[in-house]
Amino acid sequence: MSEPERFTAGDTVTFCRDVWDYPPADGWVLAYTLTGEGGLISRRPATTEGDGYKLTFTAAETAALGRGDYRLIGRVTKGEDVHTIYNGAVAVKQNLFSVEIATDARHRLEKRLDTIETLLDGRALSDTQLLMIGGKQLQKMPMTELIVLKQETKKHLKRLRNEQRISEGGANHRRIQTRFM
Repeated sequence: MSEPERFTAGDTVTFCRDVWDYPPADGWVLAYTLTGEGGLISRRPATTEGDGYKLTFTAAETAALGRGDYRLIGRVTKGEDVHTIYNGAVAVKQNLFSVEIATDARHRLEKRLDTIETLLDGRALSDTQLLMIGGKQLQKMPMTELIVLKQETKKHLKRLRNEQRISEGGANHRRIQTRFM
């Protein structure tokens, strides 16, 4: 196992790392910091595991993190000698088991698409004068503009779902065209 690329807040996260240039037997100490807008786990020392290192973030520590993008930074130290051996992105997913009130956990693009489709279907209240979607004001928007916005939103949502599927080890559903001459 190596550093995680993603995990769910509230889960125990354990991983091992071999650092051949800086073995624990030579007195090196490995520590990690996880930082992002939603929280911080600072300078967590790894334990030694054979010739390598093992690190665990507890469920209580990760439960305090908000969902979002984080940086995981690993550094080895020995006295005054310090080397960064890892600096990577980590996606923290929302812990839906900790939600106590009804929450709409859909992506903002899914919410936007539902709102546009509701307007197009004519189910919106006739007295709707102003609507905010993703920082954009919709005020009696013409039908053609709503259709264009719907198509753009669907395109972005399809790309997002494909990226999520690939990051979870799934297949890429984009068409790849080739021509043999």
